[in-house]
Amino acid sequence: MSKGRGARRSSLAVPIRLTPQAWRHLTLLAGRPPEGGGLLGSRGGGVVDRLWLDCRGQTAPGSYTPDTASINRLVLPVWRTEGIAPVGFLHSHPPDCPALSGADAAYALRLLRALRVRRLLMPLLCGDGSGAFFLRGYAVQALSGGGMRLRRCRVLPPPLHCVPVRRAQIKKTDARSCASDKKENAI
Repeated sequence: MSKGRGARRSSLAVPIRLTPQAWRHLTLLAGRPPEGGGLLGSRGGGVVDRLWLDCRGQTAPGSYTPDTASINRLVLPVWRTEGIAPVGFLHSHPPDCPALSGADAAYALRLLRALRVRRLLMPLLCGDGSGAFFLRGYAVQALSGGGMRLRRCRVLPPPLHCVPVRRAQIKKTDARSCASDKKENAI
């Protein structure tokens, strides 16, 4: 990522922890071509409890634009009633692009302002759509002068005994339609 105006890099931040449910949804994204994403939610306690996969966002090689209308109209109202707050945004990149881009950093700054939060998780899932992936964790913090601080952080999966995901499941999931994903991706 290029250091845009107002962005500073810093040392590793607190790790991103995921529940088994959020991890399963993350693996669904790994079975899709790069440049997709979803909203991260938490009930607190520093753990990501929910991941809403965005099936309607606009994707193209090298870019992803979230479906903010669905997020604002469908996801956030349900999450509010369940005590879940948006804490970040996961999106995918090809494996040869494992860093946030300048456009990603600019989007993170807009999200910080729109959600009125001081810290935002921005993990990257890097993969080619085959189901194999690696994660790069980032946390973005708002600075008082209007800029932001970008920190690398670890993404910690739940204990392995909690995540029964096999390669065959990922391939099967990849073949499902977006409508089926929405049902499985209960908000």
